[in-house]
Amino acid sequence: WHNLMGFALRSQATPDYPAAERHYNEALRINPAHRGALEYAGELYLKTNRRAQAEVQLAALAKACPGGCPELDDLKAALARSRP
Repeated sequence: WHNLMGFALRSQATPDYPAAERHYNEALRINPAHRGALEYAGELYLKTNRRAQAEVQLAALAKACPGGCPELDDLKAALARSRP
């Protein structure tokens, strides 16, 4: 629920990034290996110019799915697109 709420809040026409981040943090408090929350929080960090935090999420996601997973691929691609 928290992951979906975070996604909805950051995807609105007028995003509410602080509220979305609170929901992602709660999802990750409940389950630190929640792949969706790790990916979406990383994307939120990129949108709010916090690349280092997005890279921390990427590392946690790599640990959560060592054999690879779509969420890891998506966050890697988002990081690659955001390179200055």
